[in-house]
Amino acid sequence: MSEVGQFLESYRATWEAVIRGSEQIAALSSFFDANCFMLAVDGTVKSVQSNAEIDAFNEGRLNSFREGRVDQCTFRGVDTISQGPHATIAIVNWELKRSDGSLERAWRHYYTIAHAEDAPRILVSAFQTGAGL
Repeated sequence: MSEVGQFLESYRATWEAVIRGSEQIAALSSFFDANCFMLAVDGTVKSVQSNAEIDAFNEGRLNSFREGRVDQCTFRGVDTISQGPHATIAIVNWELKRSDGSLERAWRHYYTIAHAEDAPRILVSAFQTGAGL
């Protein structure tokens, strides 16, 4: 598995641990550059400039997932596109499922990932929703 693949799998596993309550929301901050951008489904762009802002953003997502009784995060598909030695675009099809295995939601997510010296970091996180993803 590539470095980006390992990074994304670790991110997925961390989200699942956060949803299940065995990990704190702050564990997700390490996957993001402290200066990153979030592009929402409605086209709203948010410049995030601290781990506290990343935590607040993820807390909103977590609350939504818990309202839907989500228990499991899976990838239905992951594609990566190299942007040279310093960055990769990752296209991830997420599925969130309840404990009974029913699908709560699915969406496509686009990440621009920088290959930082210490570890990869998400610079841009963009959401896309819709049927058939």
